Order: sequence, then C-alpha cells, then structure tokens
Amino acid sequence: MNKFLRRFGSKSPTPKAAQSKTRPAFRWIVDRQLAVGPIPDATLQQQLIDAGFKSILTLCSETEGKIDQQIPNQFNWRRLVLPDSHYAELLQAAQLKQAVEFVAQSITQQPPIYVHCLAGMERSPSVCVAYLCLHQGMEVWEALNWVKQRNARTSLNRSQVQAIQTLVQQINS
Repeated sequence: MNKFLRRFGSKSPTPKAAQSKTRPAFRWIVDRQLAVGPIPDATLQQQLIDAGFKSILTLCSETEGKIDQQIPNQFNWRRLVLPDSHYAELLQAAQLKQAVEFVAQSITQQPPIYVHCLAGMERSPSVCVAYLCLHQGMEVWEALNWVKQRNARTSLNRSQVQAIQTLVQQINS
C-alpha cells in the first residue's frame, strides 16, 4: 500500500485545497490529476472550478442527465457515451480505449481531469481503472482495488471488468 501512496498521493481523497465546508462529490483517483464522480450539478461544478479542474469527460448521454451549458465553455470537455448495466449493449474495449486516450491527453496537457457518468459507480470508475492499467502499469485487480478505495461507490460488473481486461491484453500484446 505504501508503494501506491508514494506513487499516487495521500490517503485523503480530496486535497486541502479542494476541501470546503461541504465535502466535494468528486474523489481523487490520482491526486491533482484524475478524479471521478457523478454528473455535475451547480454545486459540484463550482467545486470543480475552485479545485482547478481544466478538463471534464462526460460518459453518459444527454438524455440521462443534462450538464450545464457553460461546461463546454469553461473546461476542455468531451462527451463519449459508454453503456452501463442499464444498457442492452455491453461496454467494449474500443470504447474504453477512446475514453482513456482523452484522459491521458488531458492529464498531459490540461490537468486535472474530472471523469463522470451519471452516478460515478460504473462507467467513470471503469475508465479510471483502465487508465491506471495502461498508463500507470497496474494490474487490473490492483487498479480496481485502488479505485474502490478512493471511490467507495465503485461497482463494476463482470462485463465491464472483462472489457478492461480485453483492452489491456490488446495494448500489451
């Protein structure tokens, strides 16, 4: 565990600079680089601005939940609709790859990035797990445990884990 803390930051999911009287709805996966959580409401949007976020990746469709029309103007923003357990189709490795590429590019060029779906339970944690595997050298189980420790709401199903494993195998072979 100490190896991971040195590599990714403190045990605290939110740095002091991002803490306010109300605990932010986002959770740091990689301190000051990558955070996860639910679709931003007005309060969370202000917390993201106050915490210095530069990029946002939206993983839910517009019909699932609307985001403020200012978000595309205030942040380096992209929407990539990924299926969750309520969709008929399953998450595919190619979809994850596209999301992870945006996350990696944003961390390099405009950090930090906030990755969200509707509730911050399936899609956004899946992308974070895949990012940790592909860009931080973690095994799938290590990355999944790390994300669960940082975001207790994480609840990936078997097909989501399988999509991550498939992507990692494709990239590493």
